[in-house]
Amino acid sequence: MSMRVTSSMMTNNMLLHMNRAMRDMDTHFEHLASGRRINVPSENPLVAARAMKFRSNIVANENFQRNVETALGWMERTEAALDSVVETLMVSVRDHLNHAANDFLSLAERDVLVNQLQNLLEQIGIEMNSQQSGRYLFSGLRTDQPPIFRSTPPSDLSFRITQNFNFQDIERTFSLQIFNPERIDENDPSQGYQPNLPVRHEVHILKLAYSGSGMGLPVVPGFGVVEMSATDRDAYAPVEPGTVHFIRETGELVFNSADVTGNVGLGNFPMNITYEMSQFQIGDLNPAVYFEAELLYAPDGHSLRHLWNLGPPHTFLTMENQELRYEFGRLVTVPVNTLAKNAVTDKLMTDLRRTIDFVRNVRPTDENLLRAMYSSPPFSLEGTELNNKIAEHQSDEMAMINEVMNDRFNNMLMLIDRHGADTRREITDLGSRGRMLELIQTRLEGDEGNLNRLMNSNEATDVAWTGSMLATAEVRFLISINVGASIINVTLANFLQV
Repeated sequence: MSMRVTSSMMTNNMLLHMNRAMRDMDTHFEHLASGRRINVPSENPLVAARAMKFRSNIVANENFQRNVETALGWMERTEAALDSVVETLMVSVRDHLNHAANDFLSLAERDVLVNQLQNLLEQIGIEMNSQQSGRYLFSGLRTDQPPIFRSTPPSDLSFRITQNFNFQDIERTFSLQIFNPERIDENDPSQGYQPNLPVRHEVHILKLAYSGSGMGLPVVPGFGVVEMSATDRDAYAPVEPGTVHFIRETGELVFNSADVTGNVGLGNFPMNITYEMSQFQIGDLNPAVYFEAELLYAPDGHSLRHLWNLGPPHTFLTMENQELRYEFGRLVTVPVNTLAKNAVTDKLMTDLRRTIDFVRNVRPTDENLLRAMYSSPPFSLEGTELNNKIAEHQSDEMAMINEVMNDRFNNMLMLIDRHGADTRREITDLGSRGRMLELIQTRLEGDEGNLNRLMNSNEATDVAWTGSMLATAEVRFLISINVGASIINVTLANFLQV
């Protein structure tokens, strides 16, 4: 009985060792065939955990590299738009203004200038509405909203807009006071004939972004605002300090000289001026992109409401914290966008519009009006004397118009240079961020190679070592068979002899 038990135990042990050797052979063969150190996590949990970590890092690295490519594409398109604005459009604007400021232009030449400036202004608006993959580049996080209105919004779309002005935003210039030729003044010796006579006033002006019937009366902190027409007497010459004239036709705020000079003027700035605006036109700035604004009303059912998702009435819209950031590593983010209000400011667009309006609206007095005035009491001129007086008036008037206009053009040249510096600063900032992304891209590409090498080192089969272990397992298996067969034969013979 004891012999039988011993024989059974030896047989089981022999089979156990054979199975172990076969299992090791199968494992090493599988490693060689697959090229991987493990094929199921239970083979080596530590290697499996490290493999999962490496794979996760590689996938994250690939996503970061895609983010870099997307961000670089966004920034390259932005830079191209800004380069077009600065290197082409603003240079052209400056050339036209420089020509106008140094030559006395005829009415026809000024009309040509206005058309050219208008075309350049529209082209700047087109560049500011540039898109990348259907998203507006310069609108912050509101990438579905154009910085410049491309189509006429509904007339009852309205905002309460807040604009910030610094002391240097005050334009010190001369303005032409345009009187209404049909206004009757009992104290006027010309018996109601008031020619379109330009009167020089040194004025200090802030220019709001909008003008027209859709603009509400502005609120200027610390000042009383009086609404005026450009044809009213003293519209451009506030008599009392602390009073600001709001010119309805132009959207200009005219300050008394005492309010913008010395310590008094410096104390009033910077200031936030608030006004309501509706009846927007094509080419107007979008308040949701350019200003701190409160949406007062957006018509239900209109495409703007649904497309822009502006929210219900009295929604406050701010351009603060509108950086479009992409992630390029753990806790590594870089803003990729440039805001319209910083790149091509509302003040640049407004200055260009006011220059265009100024040139369009300043016209010499109609000759028929002059003839009627100078042929009536108290002048009562006739014949050659009348013609000479009219010619003298027209000559003096054109000289004054050209002088004031050249002063305005020279002012605009300085403003264009200042606005160009703002845009170039944004281009420089954009370039520095682009260079940072290129360095990040180089680092990510290097990390990708390192991660793949570490992953392969962690998972790949050591062919020489595994081949050696396979040969060893094979030898163990053969030995187990030979030794086991020898032992079984001897033990069985002994058993039979008993």
